[in-house]
Amino acid sequence: MKKISRDLGKDPDKLESCLRNLYMHRVIKFVDIFRLTNHYQVTHGIHEFMRNPALQSSCAKYISASTDKKLHAKEIVYLYLQLCRQKAILDVVIENKDKFDKINLVQFIQFGIIYEFVERVHKYCLLSNEIEFFNETNINLVP
Repeated sequence: MKKISRDLGKDPDKLESCLRNLYMHRVIKFVDIFRLTNHYQVTHGIHEFMRNPALQSSCAKYISASTDKKLHAKEIVYLYLQLCRQKAILDVVIENKDKFDKINLVQFIQFGIIYEFVERVHKYCLLSNEIEFFNETNINLVP
């Protein structure tokens, strides 16, 4: 946000207010910064994607890494269905390396998030000694 306001020469507070307004009216979406260690999973919206050839065609154009390699709808759906909360996106790419070579990975994830059939999983692991701390005897419940 600071970089945008600096490049435009605008007040950061006013820019933030404008962006919040656009977001509230669903004109723009905020997308997480993509990292290969992020975990993603499909949502119930994947069913609509699977039934909508126009959306699949739009997706194929958006995520294609080059114009000479054709992406098939079945291939795209298969790759989205590989996303699960237990695997980082890097693991999915390694398992399907031959299929991801013709796909722009960042745009692949962004398309799913924008059309709401992919969501990021926010997963926080605890060390085994921390898990022992969170048991019934150590937690005081407030009535």
